[in-house]
Amino acid sequence: MPLPGSSKENSREFRRSRRHRTALCLLGGAVASHRLCSQRAAVRTRRRIRELAAVRTDEATSRFVTWMDSSSIKRSAKLEILPDKEGRCVVCTQRFDRGELLVQLPAAAAISVEMSPEAPLTPELKALEPWWRKHPRSSIRLAAKLVFQREQFGPYIDMLYPLEQIYAPWRWKEQDLQFLPQSLVLKAQARKEALEAAYQDLEQEGLSDAIPEDLFLRAHHAVASRAFAGEGEVPSSRAAALAVGGLSIFAAGSAAALGVTSVDFAAMAGAALMAASGAVVVTSQSPQVLSLLPMIDQVNHRSGAPPDLQFDPTNGLWQLRATRAYEPGEEIVFSYGDKDSDALLLQHGFVEEDNGADQLRLMVPEAGSFGLSAEVKSELAEAGIEV
Repeated sequence: MPLPGSSKENSREFRRSRRHRTALCLLGGAVASHRLCSQRAAVRTRRRIRELAAVRTDEATSRFVTWMDSSSIKRSAKLEILPDKEGRCVVCTQRFDRGELLVQLPAAAAISVEMSPEAPLTPELKALEPWWRKHPRSSIRLAAKLVFQREQFGPYIDMLYPLEQIYAPWRWKEQDLQFLPQSLVLKAQARKEALEAAYQDLEQEGLSDAIPEDLFLRAHHAVASRAFAGEGEVPSSRAAALAVGGLSIFAAGSAAALGVTSVDFAAMAGAALMAASGAVVVTSQSPQVLSLLPMIDQVNHRSGAPPDLQFDPTNGLWQLRATRAYEPGEEIVFSYGDKDSDALLLQHGFVEEDNGADQLRLMVPEAGSFGLSAEVKSELAEAGIEV
């Protein structure tokens, strides 16, 4: 054993200290590298926000923000409505924590109709009465009501997608529909025919000036793609106070998969399901209502968590809260419902990559010479594929 102070012992101590210094240097380098990466990410985030702000020349958005203020619609100061590739998006400029309030909307700022075909017209819609009785579908009624009241809701209407930016199949040319499944083609054609018939009747009633065709089609696309549904009551001639839980968006959201004629059916079925599960927080015997919620419906779709959307019936307020933490520069999103690509295309005019709701059913032989082995079945199960 080497004696303390010997050259061999000193050599060992030197090697230990050198390894220790090296480890400290590596650790320090890792910390410095982490800090540098964090700083670079922060710089990229700030640059992203500046770039988005630099192209914020949308006068319609400015008018909409002013209108929201006058309508007592409150949005967090950390939110911005900014131009996107195909429209607009809601982006956070500061960190959001989970559960933090994003938007607060008074019931009076909603645009709603009762879904019952026999629902009476409110006084300000009396001019629509003959046409209203002929067209009981609430999705079409709500579109007409929104445009008819455009003097009141003009800045919100200006935020709707223009026709040239609506890529849903009911807007496609006939020769382009050949690339779609036949079932989807039939639904797209049914929607187009229903809208054409509804607008022809508006023209015959002399309502084309009050409800221009361009605005009517844009409004209906908004209703079919972003309307909320549930139980509620109509407290005034202006709007309906919906009072459903956070799953309300699924009620109307699933409707487009079945075509325009089934928006009402899907919405009412969804509302009934929520009532049975205890998600509805209003008294029974309330009418079924379909509604557009300005600013809340500016949030775009992404598969994942449904919105944390609640209604306070005591104060008559809708409240949308963050479902997770958001970093500066991130877009606020939530799921409109688990829809496959056909439903997304029909309803919204877009599809998602890696859509978890897409399913393809294949015939698999029974066990035997051509059947799947236990090993293959196990691998498929691990991959999330049901056999």
